[in-house]
Amino acid sequence: MKIGILYICFSFICLLCQSQNWLRTYPIGNFAVEAYDHGMFIGAGNSSSILNKTDINGNIIWQRKIGNGDATINGICASKDGGATILGNISQGGISNLFLLKLNKCGENEWRKIYELPNVNWYSDNVIQMKDDGYVFCFHYIKDGKNNSGGVLKTDKNGNVNWRYYPDNNITPESITIDNNDNTIITGNYDFNYGPPHNQPSANIYVTLLDSNGNRKWESLQMDYTNIGTKTLPCSGKGFITVANDIYSFPETTGLYLYFWDSAGHETGSQPIPDGVINNYPKDIVMNKDSTYVIISQRSNELTGKYDSMRVLKIGKKGNLLKQAHFSGNGYEMFPYKISATSDSKFLIIGDEIWGGKYIGEFIMKLNSNLDVDSFSSHKYNYDSLCTSTIVDTGSITLIGASVKNLGTYDVDQKDERITIYPNPAKDYFNINGMNLESYLITLSIFDISGRIISNYQFMPDGFGKLDKKMSNLSLLKGCYIIVLSQNGFKWNKKLIIE
Repeated sequence: MKIGILYICFSFICLLCQSQNWLRTYPIGNFAVEAYDHGMFIGAGNSSSILNKTDINGNIIWQRKIGNGDATINGICASKDGGATILGNISQGGISNLFLLKLNKCGENEWRKIYELPNVNWYSDNVIQMKDDGYVFCFHYIKDGKNNSGGVLKTDKNGNVNWRYYPDNNITPESITIDNNDNTIITGNYDFNYGPPHNQPSANIYVTLLDSNGNRKWESLQMDYTNIGTKTLPCSGKGFITVANDIYSFPETTGLYLYFWDSAGHETGSQPIPDGVINNYPKDIVMNKDSTYVIISQRSNELTGKYDSMRVLKIGKKGNLLKQAHFSGNGYEMFPYKISATSDSKFLIIGDEIWGGKYIGEFIMKLNSNLDVDSFSSHKYNYDSLCTSTIVDTGSITLIGASVKNLGTYDVDQKDERITIYPNPAKDYFNINGMNLESYLITLSIFDISGRIISNYQFMPDGFGKLDKKMSNLSLLKGCYIIVLSQNGFKWNKKLIIE
């Protein structure tokens, strides 16, 4: 009897857990950030280079393919205007150069910039938008097969270079963050090598602070050849905290270590966070609204040698462990990549799934502030699903409705001067002006970006082929819409943004 009750309870709990899943699949994903409408931008970090935009429930609204197999996404920034800015690499003549691509809310190009140095392969990490609406990102470059350091590049809001910062040679920037004063914090490694003195991957932690003009305020090195720096964040008061991979401070294991710096860059302390016989490789750290920190790390069992699970830790302001959770797949291994905080104090984690040493797909997990699973989505790799729907550079946009069968493709903003829409972006109203039209009924349809029709209207041009209508009281939410006007077999498709 007791066993039966336990089985029923277990089944009920499983159903509850399943009801929290998004139950969505995404064609590739290595980066996930919250979008303006509390949905997600999900991007690929490989040659597939697909950016997905979802709604708050995980439904894909649109997809954008970047490049033609020659581009790789290395970072995504949810821009202040609701669009997305993509940082990546593009192969040109056998050389890998950096690019920034700015998309609007609809996933259409606004601008693209390519940054290059002769005979140098560039590789980049995360991109951040600053208070002046410009962007900052870090990079490193390889020349003649050797890692020749790297730096930080700051642009204006249109991708034009404001300044570059190059640290000394043998310093490889790994990540950047910014503080409330628009200072840039660089975390990297000095003299990274795979040889002596320990005959294992080793380095010295490098942390530096740049002001908003790219001038160095201070730099600090943690010199013992046992640490690999991951990321540095500002503390809630003064100073900074760095999460690092400490190779030799734990008996026979690789551990997770925290380092603290004062506002002038002096090291003020350190804190190990052991995990028994489990190796920990920290991957990313974010700050919560309550000034605590959440860290994700890859766990590998020292006894079995398997990378079997993911560790998520909630850390207090002084580095004390408040809570931790371990996650493992159903028979597969989980490799986390990135974590990002959302506006509702939750956390998005994205990573790989491995089965028998082979890559099989990706996962996206959303945790609440207590590190409990809020939602989970898994996608097993399927090459056939990569390019089922894309936005290409010719100006066409693919809208995805309730099912893939409802795909519809529209040419957005056709260059036809007979129809204009203004103001655009609009707020409470917009005007439609038509010239040289035929004397037939005009139908106006408004679609949201998911392809769902919002409303229909019909008008007649005047006797001179003109149309002048003010559209108001439409109750349109902020976002991107497609306006489709049709008359006697002709169609005009226009993009409209509501702010």
